[in-house]
Amino acid sequence: MSNFRHLRPLVFVLMILLVASGAALAQADFTLSVSPLNPSAVDPGVSAIATVTVSPLNGFSGSVALQCPTISPALKNGPSCSFTTPSVDPPATPTLTVGTTAATPPGNYQITVAGTGRGITHSVPLNFNVVAVSPAFTIPQPVPLTPSSVQVGNAATTTITVSSIGGFAGSVTLSCSSFMMNGVAATGNLPTCAFSNPGAVVTPPANGDATALLTVNTVGTTSRLAPPFGRPRLYYAFLGPIFGLALLGAGSRAFSSRCNKLIGVLILSLLATGLLFVPACGGGSSTTTTSGTATTTGTYTITIEGSSAGVIESGAPPTLTLTVN
Repeated sequence: MSNFRHLRPLVFVLMILLVASGAALAQADFTLSVSPLNPSAVDPGVSAIATVTVSPLNGFSGSVALQCPTISPALKNGPSCSFTTPSVDPPATPTLTVGTTAATPPGNYQITVAGTGRGITHSVPLNFNVVAVSPAFTIPQPVPLTPSSVQVGNAATTTITVSSIGGFAGSVTLSCSSFMMNGVAATGNLPTCAFSNPGAVVTPPANGDATALLTVNTVGTTSRLAPPFGRPRLYYAFLGPIFGLALLGAGSRAFSSRCNKLIGVLILSLLATGLLFVPACGGGSSTTTTSGTATTTGTYTITIEGSSAGVIESGAPPTLTLTVN
């Protein structure tokens, strides 16, 4: 036993180092905190933001993945969350955005924000409230017109969506309310709008969407050919042969049979010559005339609006751009 007494201090030191290192390894961690959402209550279609703070603890190193594993209640068109940086290396302060759409049902939502790194997960609950609003509708920004640039006489199309808010389920009449060019109201011969599939009147279901096809039409010029001297001259060409026939009839009574034959041959020759010139009076070189009024060229900003009895459209009306060449 006496031989091991001098080892006791060494064993004691080793035991302390093992305990200390084990404690340090067990405490390598990170902290997760989230600021209150701002604002904490929104109308449908509005977003809220919060700051997420991830800090290392006791020498923690590695990345931490952020997510919202649960949003309760889980409803169709419910809130969604996203992070400016979904994976961070502590220390980090990414931004959390909780978004809604015009069709998000009103109510109180419980959102769980979680971070996972090196097998460790921490989570923080957040309260989020979507307030009830009066029934209304909105028209989200549609995709650009296709094509975005046309020659006069051609058309461009896109799909217009009408979204219900707060249980709205009425009919909405769509229209192109204004045409702007260079920031002022466009003048001249403007493009025209036509709605189809189903038409200018759509009825979205409660908290749902309805669509219509928008066609923006332009007008080109039409042309025709006209004779250089006008059509009346064509009729004058027939007067010579008709007059000759009259002379032939009159001469057959006033002259002898032999003279009649000579006069008849002469008048028939004149008739044949006159008929040869009839096509020439209606032909020759022609001129081109135009009819119809072409759409004024330029770049138009077209505002799309919807109207429904007793209901105001929510949000700013969307606009579309079309260049007419």
